[in-house]
Amino acid sequence: MNIDRLTRSGALFLMLLAAGLTHSGAQAHEGGIGGTGISAYGPIQRFGSIFVNGVEYPLAGARITVDGRLANRAALRLGQVVLVHAVLRGTLQVRSVAVRHAVQGPVTRIAGNRITVFGQHITVPLGLAARTGRGRRVATLRVGDVVRVSGLRRGRARWQAMRITRLYPVGHLPRVYPVLLRATLHRVRGHRLRMGHALVVWRVRGSGSARFVGQRVLAKGFMQGRAVEITYVASDTLALGPSGTRVHLAGYLRGRPGAWHADGIAVGISKAARFTPGLVDLDGVVSARGILVVRSVRPDDLPESPVPERVPHPAARPPVISRPEIEQPHLAFPDIERPEIGR
Repeated sequence: MNIDRLTRSGALFLMLLAAGLTHSGAQAHEGGIGGTGISAYGPIQRFGSIFVNGVEYPLAGARITVDGRLANRAALRLGQVVLVHAVLRGTLQVRSVAVRHAVQGPVTRIAGNRITVFGQHITVPLGLAARTGRGRRVATLRVGDVVRVSGLRRGRARWQAMRITRLYPVGHLPRVYPVLLRATLHRVRGHRLRMGHALVVWRVRGSGSARFVGQRVLAKGFMQGRAVEITYVASDTLALGPSGTRVHLAGYLRGRPGAWHADGIAVGISKAARFTPGLVDLDGVVSARGILVVRSVRPDDLPESPVPERVPHPAARPPVISRPEIEQPHLAFPDIERPEIGR
């Protein structure tokens, strides 16, 4: 993403915000406080506050969660994919920042620049640095390593990594360790359940599995040996906000004219718009039917240089949108460090 693109993107987004100041239906996602609702979805590009899709979002007063659990600013890292909900009431006020990891579990296959975890195929771009939970760089990922992946969904069981952390190296796995997966829950052979390529055991208190079968869900639990036990499950819908919410989204656009979607969100684009399906920046507004009506669509790319830990003001140097980061591992492909933010 070059400086001209960043400038145009920021200017357009500010125009969208200004245009929505008097929208009668706009509210903050948390509801009822008035103002123009604003949502952003994409990787954290840099800090100050946080930058997502080239726009700065202040963290003062924001509720921060990581995969549904309360956290604080110290949990935020470059490359994490987040959903930001804010409201414009004279000034931009961020209500919530939700970190959404794609998958956490053992690597079962490495092929070229792709790793597989629970049947989820994760593309790792050149220059992605693997790190440990403490931030130290790791040379290569290996089959059997337990990793946590932040990424953008490319399609069914396909992800583009933004950050990868190796939690446990192969040969040093605890007897029981936490896992996470965003995928569709299936029923197989009677009462047995499957997510991705993993057979799972339902241990969710007070909730049967029937109403989640066939849905895309966030499942969390534990792995002991080869058994995956689910202890928490929730619908994995990307909630951008109510009608009138202004949205700035980075994601993979898929489908066909009249039936476009990005990360499960229905997207409405003018037939006159010229673009190539793939990784894009979308600016738009949530309609009354929950469709993201796009006002601007721009292709994005994966830069080939690592992201510096701190960068000057946006006018001097643009943030990089899609540089994934791996937090601890051994990868069978090029490994250029992308420094973690110092906190």
